[in-house]
Amino acid sequence: MNCFKITGYNFFIIISISFVINQGIPDLRYKQASALAGTKLYFFGGWFTTTTASPEVWYLDLSNSLNTTTLTWYNDATMPLGYIYGSACVSPIDNTTVYLIGGRMFNLNVQHFYYASEFSIFNSNASQSRAKWQYLNVNGNTNLFYKRDGMQAVFNNEKIFIYGGSNFSVDHPSLDQLFGDMNVLDTTTMLWLPLESSVYSSAAYTATLLPNGQIIYIGGLTNVSSGYAKMSEVQIFDTIFLNWFNKCVSGDSIGARLGHSAVLSHDKSIIIYGGSYGINNTQVFPDTAILNIKTWRWSTPNISQVNAPPPLTFHSATIYNNYMIIAFGLITNVENQTFSNKIYILDTQNYTWVTAISFNSSNLNRLSTENNFMRIEAYILIGIIVFIY
Repeated sequence: MNCFKITGYNFFIIISISFVINQGIPDLRYKQASALAGTKLYFFGGWFTTTTASPEVWYLDLSNSLNTTTLTWYNDATMPLGYIYGSACVSPIDNTTVYLIGGRMFNLNVQHFYYASEFSIFNSNASQSRAKWQYLNVNGNTNLFYKRDGMQAVFNNEKIFIYGGSNFSVDHPSLDQLFGDMNVLDTTTMLWLPLESSVYSSAAYTATLLPNGQIIYIGGLTNVSSGYAKMSEVQIFDTIFLNWFNKCVSGDSIGARLGHSAVLSHDKSIIIYGGSYGINNTQVFPDTAILNIKTWRWSTPNISQVNAPPPLTFHSATIYNNYMIIAFGLITNVENQTFSNKIYILDTQNYTWVTAISFNSSNLNRLSTENNFMRIEAYILIGIIVFIY
């Protein structure tokens, strides 16, 4: 990591205190970053109000059970500044190290936002608060990766893939833009590797990694004439061959959107939820849609609205043990901006909204084995490619 400069500003000093504290529930928020590290589902920052961002780190423990009516929330080591609209991904190597990239930070003392130039590493297993965070200057290695938000980072084969994003800053109005570049951080050398850019620039999309190493990008704000990506076409980046290609999608009509979420289900379909359209965050239809990546067709599941969430945008979604866990977000069907701090659970096997689930050791062991096999298959494929070359 000697390619980067460790930041030493005063506001990065974190007092060492007990960081696993149950303090009730988090405030209403949206545009937080989220990551699943082991059995802990983390949430970083988010908008408290329309003018204030949170520096808090919260998590839910998924090791045994989850009940949305009696949630137990835990605090962890607070970030030095308020944080929104960044991206978090977890290293599959140790399943505990969280990388936070991009986003905007908010200094409460001067009431000012700026685009984060720091690359944050969160060690969820560290025993002391001050050992939890490490801040690196991403521009210390290359100027090609410009500060941005609204993107999703994907970790695969010891590399973090970061596509697109946006920068609309009052500090650099001439540089306001959507990005279409693909940047890769090699976590073994901590060097940035700029790759081929996409045809389109995009932000507020979803990025889903398939077991074969392909990343599926769905929706979002783009630089095309309509301003929104077509849901009848998805962009795909192959992390093995390092190339882009597009795929046409048929089936049900799915409304264009940004700020939605996506997870990969047990049957390797992509489930999207929520999102919004337009400057007023208009609700999109349908709320829930399924992309079958074998047939490349959209379908709309017939799901009862019992225990269902309201229409949300800029929320979080995580797949865990065949359950899609949706958290926080901006409610889109109300006149004034209304945030949420609720948790909702979709059973992706039966496509029903549930309020309580339990995780037994056999299921968790089976999922761990499946994940290990997928990683082994990916490494074998990479080895074959290298041998042929």
